[in-house]
Amino acid sequence: VSVMALTAGAARVAGGDKDQALAKVETMARATIVELNRLLGALRSGGEAPLEPQPSLARLDKLIQALQDAGIEVHTSVSGLVDALPASADLTGYRVLQEAVTNILKHACASRVEVSIACSSDQLALTVHDNGKGEVMGANGSGGHGLLGMRERLAMFDGELRTESSDLGGFTVQAMLRF
Repeated sequence: VSVMALTAGAARVAGGDKDQALAKVETMARATIVELNRLLGALRSGGEAPLEPQPSLARLDKLIQALQDAGIEVHTSVSGLVDALPASADLTGYRVLQEAVTNILKHACASRVEVSIACSSDQLALTVHDNGKGEVMGANGSGGHGLLGMRERLAMFDGELRTESSDLGGFTVQAMLRF
């Protein structure tokens, strides 16, 4: 449901093809209804819901597709063996990127995003840079809990989070995990 709202909002802000955005929201809504029916059926029958693959940086395309669906140009760079990452570091990296993408869709009004992933045998470095309007405070005067959540996830890996807003616009998120 959040992705539907983000897609609709991004299309409204970007001024893109409204019919195309509505079609994507409709498709997502129908898929959500199917998933909810499966979940309710599993709960009613006492069975288990169908299993989905664990989110992974190897399936980065899902996150990238959300940006592209909003009309944002995306450039990615991956170095190292993402498939060789420990599962917990892989999931944490994915969740950090997911939060960065969500923030871009909600706040940045960006037209271009660069995503960089660099893996080694003991580290994972992530960088997300957009050309949007820079750091944006929420309506209640706070930046929300997204960056705090990233820091908490990274702390489990003796990691670091750096964020930076440029005077020329744009926002950068850099994360480092050690394992």
